[in-house]
Amino acid sequence: MSHGGLCRAVITRDEWHESHPDAAKHLFGFSTWEETKGYLWVLWPDMELPAPDAGLARSSNMTEYEQCLITKMRMHQALTMLNLALIWGRGREQIGRYVKKWAPKWGEAGQDFSILDTSKEFLERTCPQSYKDAGLENVCAVPDGKDFMTETTRTNTMISRAGHSAKVDHSAVRCISWSTAQGLSFEHTCLFLARCTEQRLVELWGPRLEKCPYGMTMLSDRGFAGTARLYPNFNAQLTPKFLMKRLQFSAAEVSDDRRICKLRYTCEVIFARVVEEAGLRDVINYNFWSILDAMNDWAHAGANLHAPLQR
Repeated sequence: MSHGGLCRAVITRDEWHESHPDAAKHLFGFSTWEETKGYLWVLWPDMELPAPDAGLARSSNMTEYEQCLITKMRMHQALTMLNLALIWGRGREQIGRYVKKWAPKWGEAGQDFSILDTSKEFLERTCPQSYKDAGLENVCAVPDGKDFMTETTRTNTMISRAGHSAKVDHSAVRCISWSTAQGLSFEHTCLFLARCTEQRLVELWGPRLEKCPYGMTMLSDRGFAGTARLYPNFNAQLTPKFLMKRLQFSAAEVSDDRRICKLRYTCEVIFARVVEEAGLRDVINYNFWSILDAMNDWAHAGANLHAPLQR
């Protein structure tokens, strides 16, 4: 029996996903439908999952399971409330209530996967061979910042000025993420209006970075120079050299900087994985501002659920 394509009657039906094996990854961001259900069961074990054949006989009440999936679709595909209302057969106001309820829960789950403890033993054990070959086996973190472009508010000049990013020449929100040499994101900031500098964000977030062991260094870009004093354990920052009024760098400096920059590629890949959540891509619509941090938290979790970047 046909049900007119994607709709509530089929979207949680095992049989439909068997016929559409790519649907779960497209709609929810997980590799398969079985993996999607597995994550929901692990994250919310008390939430009742429907029977395999329950998709066609829906009650009028939207289950917690369905509300959870609606929210994930909103985050992963950046669907509008009208899109979701048409797919799930509900009004936009109802969809908005579901998202308001479940987005923080996805965010909390994301923090469980991306705000992690570290130790000197773990960092030494997982240090990639490429770092050892470069004599950088004492690196505990690779910090990096990213500006996510947003719509510009026209009703509040203070917010529009505070949100302007010189980096992308657009209104934006800024996040700093700290990852291990292996490419595991273990700490990240909330999203702040982009006029807040990276050094100010480090100053704000520094106390949480006591997990970076004393005596270990960070592989950073120039924007983080001079921030060692802001960390509880005064972790030194290994950054590319500065010209300091000279005309050019020496050959040795270029060679040394090239070594550092090549190893920092993992932090760029992490943010490339973060924007797999379409709600954080391109220019973020103001309708998504209320769930920005939840999307960012889960997106960092999603980055960690990939295979390690280096071994």
